[in-house]
Amino acid sequence: DGYAYQSAQGTIDTVAKLTALGANVDRVATQLSACNIDYQAGSPQRGALITLDLSLTDDASESISLLHQVHVDNVP
Repeated sequence: DGYAYQSAQGTIDTVAKLTALGANVDRVATQLSACNIDYQAGSPQRGALITLDLSLTDDASESISLLHQVHVDNVP
């Protein structure tokens, strides 16, 4: 499923381009009020860190924030 590997993934940056290549469009979350993705590059002495911070808010204005961090090993 999905689309084939592309040598330059950065050029495929819209939903229209992805669906033209055969990708599926599905809803992942509803009532998403904020989404932040941060990448802190590593160095020769330490790995990188990816942080995903999501906030969801319902119709009653109740909200929850979800934070997930992933350590990316720095392997030469």
